Amino acid sequence: MTQQEKQNLRRKWKRWFKKICQHISWLEWSNEVYRETNKISDWHRLLGAKRIFYDWLSQNYFVTTGMIVRMLAGEKRSSQKKYNTISFCILLKDMLNFYDSLPIKSRISKDDIEKDIERIGTISSPITTWVDKRVAHIDFQGRFNNLSVLDSDTFDQTLDNFIKLMEELFQKYNQLLQAHELCLFPLVIGDWQEPIKRAFSKKGRAK
Repeated sequence: MTQQEKQNLRRKWKRWFKKICQHISWLEWSNEVYRETNKISDWHRLLGAKRIFYDWLSQNYFVTTGMIVRMLAGEKRSSQKKYNTISFCILLKDMLNFYDSLPIKSRISKDDIEKDIERIGTISSPITTWVDKRVAHIDFQGRFNNLSVLDSDTFDQTLDNFIKLMEELFQKYNQLLQAHELCLFPLVIGDWQEPIKRAFSKKGRAK
């Protein structure tokens, strides 16, 4: 492989990595917003319309974050080139296949990359399996599958572990590809919680 081809590969990896980082940031932010909203809303006391809102919020949170985990952990590219599917696992596999094109390759071994791919698959498995079986498909009678099969404690623990792993691998491979550290969590200006606090104030809370 020529030096120009290696440079083209590294540029491609950097483009992929930037897109992947956007999904990791969105996953972290979604997790933060949902947890803080739970604290503010005191959901177990809600009745009527407010309870319906919480149920809707929870359902969307589980589906959205589950799909992001599935996208980041996916190991197979679409056979149709127009989709140009990427994920963290696909990026690492591509780096493994073209290992000699890695910059400063002595910093990380092939075994390390293979172990990282395995860790992503293992840690994400409860959520990706749930998404594949219950979210991404409709059953033979044309109904949506039961989304509540994966209990919330298992989901929360798996998501926490997955986010921690993504943060670790982000720093590791960002150093390799970009040679500098970045912050994944978005900078929020102002009090984003204020509208939620107002909506669930004591005056408007169900007794």
